[in-house]
Amino acid sequence: MPTFTDGVVVHAVDLTKLPTGINSLNTLLTGAVAPKSIVPTATARLNTTHSINNVTDTIITFDVAGVNNEAIWVAGQQPFTIVTAGVYIAWAQGSYIANGTGIRTAHILLNGTSVASNSVARGAIAAPSGTDLATFSLKTPPMSLAVGATLYFSAWQSSGGSLALDFTLSGTHMSVMRIGA
Repeated sequence: MPTFTDGVVVHAVDLTKLPTGINSLNTLLTGAVAPKSIVPTATARLNTTHSINNVTDTIITFDVAGVNNEAIWVAGQQPFTIVTAGVYIAWAQGSYIANGTGIRTAHILLNGTSVASNSVARGAIAAPSGTDLATFSLKTPPMSLAVGATLYFSAWQSSGGSLALDFTLSGTHMSVMRIGA
């Protein structure tokens, strides 16, 4: 690490000696790591219907990423995994195929898959009559999350039989975004 003396002009060669570039310079000047040039964000959605058994909490594995600038979500895996510690919010939407019986619910789960002990957000809707989809949304309050924290989307329904989550129109999806340090 180079040293600097008051009253001496700092040259580019001195700055390029810093071991990790802008982060080291920012740490020297402010005592903190430089802010990221991106906001850690991930979105994932279904692109096919997913069947949810009657009265069974089901962890959803999304099919397709939207924004995913820190690989927070990995295709074929269930959780969103935090890569950069900070304050995050998560939100999701569940959209069930039309069926006029029962209740539809969903949960965003933190660091585990138990609805009873890991739920940080819940959404619910009574089954609509007719041919309407049962669509609802849910969101978390701001959460301070460490690297490696995991977020899951769990769906449940009580139609009396299996019922599919829909992917058409605005469909079923989940998003996670860092909103602060």
